[in-house]
Amino acid sequence: MDRLGLTTRQCTRAKPSVKVRALPLQLKMHYAYILRSELSGKYYYGSSGDIQKRLADHNKGRVKYTKPFRPWKLHYWEEFQTNSEALRRENFFKTIDGYRWLKSMNIT
Repeated sequence: MDRLGLTTRQCTRAKPSVKVRALPLQLKMHYAYILRSELSGKYYYGSSGDIQKRLADHNKGRVKYTKPFRPWKLHYWEEFQTNSEALRRENFFKTIDGYRWLKSMNIT
């Protein structure tokens, strides 16, 4: 692997000295998201690899905390390449600095 995390392979169709970069296998995106309850106006902060499936889980009552406040709408989201980045952003949203940032950006 090189410094970008890409693997290099010898190309069999070209000159033997030519190397071709192969893309990393994992291209799945991860999301930090904010839901807003249409019933109460409450916000819920979360992260997931499949944002549409997760929203459906919230609206079907499969999440204990959000069940009483259904239905939920996707209010805001950010996209990340790794789960750890999305989780870090979710945790930031839950801090006082994150709250202030969301307010200053007119997100919540």
